Amino acid sequence: DEAYDNALKPSIPAKTAPLKGSERKALRAELRKQFAPALDAADALDALIPSQKAAAVTRGRLGNTRSEVVLVDGAAALVSQEPASASRLRNPPRSWVPSPLAIRRCPHLLRQVAIHAPVRKNVQRGADLYAGGVVGFGDAEGAAWPSELFGAPVARGELCAIVTEGGWAPFAVGRFAKSDADLVEDGAGGACVEVLLR
Repeated sequence: DEAYDNALKPSIPAKTAPLKGSERKALRAELRKQFAPALDAADALDALIPSQKAAAVTRGRLGNTRSEVVLVDGAAALVSQEPASASRLRNPPRSWVPSPLAIRRCPHLLRQVAIHAPVRKNVQRGADLYAGGVVGFGDAEGAAWPSELFGAPVARGELCAIVTEGGWAPFAVGRFAKSDADLVEDGAGGACVEVLLR
């Protein structure tokens, strides 16, 4: 966990403010909507953003950006992301990207992509994930190879948790850079998962 904590320190803002009860409730509603049906159970949502006041839930801005970080007991749990076209909008739509720590608290939230152990270092150093680094790539074949490799059809922009083969604890969170159709058309070339948080 030491490497994980060090990786997140640049993402934790220097100035944070506690979430009021109404803000916490609104955030929980946003998360329930974005991650349905994974957060339909109250205890699943509590694992991500506790409803009780015993846990300190704060938020802050990342530098001069519009992105926010939500911290639970001082650890980064969520980072907001906005579409590229959002800079022209007054109140742009946002979605939340859970941190690897948040995925450890709520492991069923995102699809898991298992990678070969040697690939982990590259991902932690800033590389995106290519299909060849995913466990089972050599066995997936035919026109449906992306669905075979990732366990189901993938959509461009879908969030996923990245784990090392044989492990369950995610060390990174990414977004699929291509859909099934794109992967079949392009083959294994290019990044298949853009890594967002390490």
